[in-house]
Amino acid sequence: MSFPMSVYHLIVERLKITSPAAASAGKREQLNILLLGAEVELNFVPLFSELALLLPHHDVSVVMWGYCVHKLVQESKTQGVTGSPVRDAAGKHGLVFEYRAPDDLGAGAVSVYLKGEAPTWGKADLEKALAARGNHPHLTPDVIIALNAGLGSYRSWYEVISIAHGVDIPFAVTEYLQQSLEFTVKYVVRALMFWRSHDITYNPFHRPGQRPFASYKMPNLVNGFSLVVVNNK
Repeated sequence: MSFPMSVYHLIVERLKITSPAAASAGKREQLNILLLGAEVELNFVPLFSELALLLPHHDVSVVMWGYCVHKLVQESKTQGVTGSPVRDAAGKHGLVFEYRAPDDLGAGAVSVYLKGEAPTWGKADLEKALAARGNHPHLTPDVIIALNAGLGSYRSWYEVISIAHGVDIPFAVTEYLQQSLEFTVKYVVRALMFWRSHDITYNPFHRPGQRPFASYKMPNLVNGFSLVVVNNK
């Protein structure tokens, strides 16, 4: 549960873009989450239904994008089992999973989409989403999330950081190591001339237990630490 709970922690506690009390039966809230770099998350997509229980009266769209998503979607076109959720998603604009909580538990709803057009997300994809907002509003992100992101390890993140800052899309990440986030702030975010406050905090929803790397003596945890890259509040 570390992954869906970490998403909840980032959007509610760190970015504060919504809360369990933000919506009501008479006024539902739409929240579009762009989950970049999704990898192991593909193994337990249904666990993101937890967001429907934690955010009553919200309609949450989780759009997964990344190299592994791209590979899975492309391979499913030729190798997928007939009737598989991923293969069927092609005819449903990438929709692979839906869940709605019972009314007495808040009637929250979650829809998970796999976007496999390309391995990375960038300016052209945002422009395409904005142009299609009338028909596919879930593609326009209200928030960008990346779990165990490695912002300082992959150059493709530079464009994402620039876009988020340029159009004020809230953006937060988790990482294995606190030192990785410190490096990201010092050499990546600030190198792009974005001089904002970037506080690093311990994530209470990290996966328990140290990752098995003997070369690291400092805490090395799945979803161990979080960083707010952009906060438009």
